[in-house]
Amino acid sequence: MSATFKTIVYASRPQLATQLFWVIAALSLLAKIFFTELSVLFQKVYRFVHSLNSTYTRWLELIFPILIVSILYVPDAKGVTARDFLGEQYHHWDSSVMTPGWAFLSGSVLNVDVISQYGLGLPILVAELSKLLGGFSYVHVLQVIILVNIIYYLAWYFLLRAWLKNIWVVMAGMLFAIKIEMFHALVYPIAFTYPSGTVLRYVFDVFVFALMFGHLRTGKNIYLWLSSIICGISLFYMTTTGLCLVLTWGTYLVTLMVLPDLRRKFLSTIANWAALIACLPLMAAAAAICLWFAQGQHMFTVQFWHNTQEFNNYFLSGFGTIPLQQNITDHNYLSLLTGLAMPLVYLATFLVVMSFYLYRIYSIEQLLAAFIAFYGLALFHYFMGRSMSTNTYDVGLPYAFVLCFWLSQLVQHLGKKIGLNISLAVLAVSAWALLTTGNYVAYPNVWNLSHKPLVDPVVFGPLDDGRSYFNHLFSQLPLSSRMPLNSLGETDEKLRSEKDFADDQDMEKYYDEEFDFSRDAKLIDALVPPGGTAPVISSFETKILMDANRRPFFYYSPLVISRLMRMRTMVVTALYTQGHFYRTIAQLEEEKPEYVFIERIFSKENMNIVNYQDGSAFRALMQYVHAHYEKYQDGYFLMALKRIS
Repeated sequence: MSATFKTIVYASRPQLATQLFWVIAALSLLAKIFFTELSVLFQKVYRFVHSLNSTYTRWLELIFPILIVSILYVPDAKGVTARDFLGEQYHHWDSSVMTPGWAFLSGSVLNVDVISQYGLGLPILVAELSKLLGGFSYVHVLQVIILVNIIYYLAWYFLLRAWLKNIWVVMAGMLFAIKIEMFHALVYPIAFTYPSGTVLRYVFDVFVFALMFGHLRTGKNIYLWLSSIICGISLFYMTTTGLCLVLTWGTYLVTLMVLPDLRRKFLSTIANWAALIACLPLMAAAAAICLWFAQGQHMFTVQFWHNTQEFNNYFLSGFGTIPLQQNITDHNYLSLLTGLAMPLVYLATFLVVMSFYLYRIYSIEQLLAAFIAFYGLALFHYFMGRSMSTNTYDVGLPYAFVLCFWLSQLVQHLGKKIGLNISLAVLAVSAWALLTTGNYVAYPNVWNLSHKPLVDPVVFGPLDDGRSYFNHLFSQLPLSSRMPLNSLGETDEKLRSEKDFADDQDMEKYYDEEFDFSRDAKLIDALVPPGGTAPVISSFETKILMDANRRPFFYYSPLVISRLMRMRTMVVTALYTQGHFYRTIAQLEEEKPEYVFIERIFSKENMNIVNYQDGSAFRALMQYVHAHYEKYQDGYFLMALKRIS
């Protein structure tokens, strides 16, 4: 049944499920042949588990975190970044982390000189941490994300272990949480393809809940203050998820004041009231200090605050929204049902736990479940606004932890023996669901059985329509949209698929060659003074600027959506509104940079004859450039244009 279910879910990529079916069939046959021996073995295992003492439990508590690390850790980070280069051309990486991160490190002020779409703190924190690993690069940024991912899940494991006190339930909950957030069927090809969809989005929440749990247990005011500081940092880090966390923390503080039992327990003295009131200025101070570190005096300008809210306003006005019924159109019924169930579970949990506490059925520590549910309901706005099937699970971790809480309540009331049996059964199902999920089997951790997990056709199958994932955004472009020659004067675009690489190292070698822009960096270095800004209109403009050690010129960076530099096509700009376009032209007109650097294929002659669909903004931008600049010097992929008017 499991193999059949997975064959349906992975209908377009059934190779893993097909192999799993034959593995299960073989195991079933062996189970019949050796039925007696297996029965004896399972009975011994059953008795052993039911007789575990505290020593074995402590060993289990030590081994399971190591298992989590081994599941999440990726030994070949460079191979993963190379795969994203070939699959997505770093579009999501550049817009969320790399471009604002490089802008900050090179001296630009975010949301003043260069836009930061996903909050101020996220790219700054990632950029600073990457320096500790050897410098700001795509590989080191991925390593930072992996490290943050590991720390986050370990933190939740230790929090759940201290709170629920049932190692079997906690292990089941953690495996389920990892499965639905990182390895659900709709993430492809790997969890880190979209940095904004990882736990990097809301990494601080576990520490707030840990401090909340500490306060519920001890009543010490230090937990209130520390949690308020973290909430302030989270506001700076990423505005939307930070607001969700602040709202949850504010609800907790109000609950302390409103519920009589909590008020008597935690606010019995004037000093306790003063400590509670101090939380608000502490939160504001933490956010202000972070802003001062990042922005300096710009934090007091109207321009900064207007720019900071700009991208949020696009979404509030409907930009990028996806209707809920889109999941029906796309036949993503499971994610739709999960998305409908989540808010109901959150709301029911909050109301039931609060009611049970008021009727003295639950202890004070169990109130933590209500606030996790409240936070999950706040995060759920992301799915309601952008009802993509993947977003169901991107914000679904509170759902896993709430279900974990209810499982612990169930087994606690069923008695030790029955409760343990149910816990073990749920643990087995969670482990099976994770270990037999195609995206987990494909994940290049230390347990991956393939010797080339990043290009293995059995591990990474084709897209739904049978095409290779590599260069899938461009493999079906019509010939009418292609120029006779590329920027190098060649016809070969070097569009490669997984089958063109003998192994992962072969792919990484290709990546090193095609992602080396040192020759164009020398062109920029010769014409733009150190510390200056370089107006680059090109795919991979961020990497080119990093190689040249120059700051981005354009406020809306990256300016275009990247594609491989050898392609014989134009690009689509990342200017999403007319306001973006006019501001970019105004920036060129007001600052009048002496040189502009564009891909050689964007020559005036090509722009006059190209038949390019959905390229009106790019065409208009190039018309302005060619009207005010003339060719000055060729690089490798790029050419420098010098201003003439």
